[in-house]
Amino acid sequence: MFRVVLHRMWERGWDFVQRAGTLILAVTILVWAAAYYPRDPSRLPPGLLTDRALLEGQIAQLRHSGDRRGRKPACRLQYRKAAMEASLEGAYLRESILGHMGRWIEPVVRPLGWDWKIGCAVIASLPARES
Repeated sequence: MFRVVLHRMWERGWDFVQRAGTLILAVTILVWAAAYYPRDPSRLPPGLLTDRALLEGQIAQLRHSGDRRGRKPACRLQYRKAAMEASLEGAYLRESILGHMGRWIEPVVRPLGWDWKIGCAVIASLPARES
């Protein structure tokens, strides 16, 4: 009896994971694609990519110098590079399909104190809740 119950639970659980997992995976891929595409560097703020390349060159130069005193400046440059990468990803998100949708609904969510980024999160969360 106990074995039959466990077997039934396993079958029902696996059936649920297959059905729900397929839908969740599909929705996740769609939301990712909307947040990622189009990835056009020409639409980014001018100088952002060149500033990043300049920072990478400075970091590489400090690493290859072999000077132990270069660790602190290298850490500072790494921090600046991480901040620049975050702003670069933010710029790419702003120009993505999801970013355009978020800016489109911004006038509706602005009275709540939200900006277009939070609007993007709301749009992305709707299919997740429904699935």
